[in-house]
Amino acid sequence: MRNIFLFALISLFISCGQNDKSDKKENNDKTAVETKTEKSPGAKPANAMFDIKAAKITFNYSDGNETGTETLYFEDYGNRAVLVVDKKSKYGKTSQTQIWKDKKTTIIDHEKKTVATSGFRPKATEPPAIADTDDNTKKNIGYEKLTNESVAGKNCEVWFNAKQNFKYCLWNKIALKEVLGTSINREATAVDEISEIPASVMEVPKDYKQ
Repeated sequence: MRNIFLFALISLFISCGQNDKSDKKENNDKTAVETKTEKSPGAKPANAMFDIKAAKITFNYSDGNETGTETLYFEDYGNRAVLVVDKKSKYGKTSQTQIWKDKKTTIIDHEKKTVATSGFRPKATEPPAIADTDDNTKKNIGYEKLTNESVAGKNCEVWFNAKQNFKYCLWNKIALKEVLGTSINREATAVDEISEIPASVMEVPKDYKQ
């Protein structure tokens, strides 16, 4: 009887030890899974607009009426962006800074010295629709893939629609060159990958009328 009791006591001790090891292993496994699924600091967010984190890109622009330059700054993969516009036409001059931040656009007009806000994001700070379209759909809507081109030193994927005479040179979902019909031409002349948008670019002049 004494031996049976001793055997039962030893069995209980071993079982508790095994359960403790099992619990520790389960906790360690959970920790490992949690660590793997944690988002790394440099990971691209799900709502990324572009495939690089931040850049400054200068474009030459012409649409038959206006000519000039556009300078695009963006950070956080395009979720914050600034477009600096400097264009001329026979009707006058456009000099603006358009800041997309916190789901609104702040429009700083340097000619009129005014500041306004809008809920619409400037199209020139977004990828063209074709950049988020899969290759089969591109072909189905009339685009063909041409030989890659170098624009501002970057190797671009080229898509051309002969019927519409639309041509896009894409790099990291950014259209470094756009030819739309016979009038609109926008082409990058310089591309610099940066860490963030310079604070000075986002400053709103205090003496401008709001």
